[in-house]
Amino acid sequence: MQDPKTCLQTHTLRPLTAADFRDNVPEEYLALGAFVCPECGLIYSRAFAERHAETLRAA
Repeated sequence: MQDPKTCLQTHTLRPLTAADFRDNVPEEYLALGAFVCPECGLIYSRAFAERHAETLRAA
């Protein structure tokens, strides 16, 4: 499994959609506006992804 810190530094996240799930769609993830990394499959909350993006921009 990819380390989340490395993932966020090297990959581009995109919004999570129902198409990311085959059978059961976790509605709470979609409702919260979660993000997914297409390269490694990690799922991030919107708040976490936005907070970390600000940190990376400031660096």
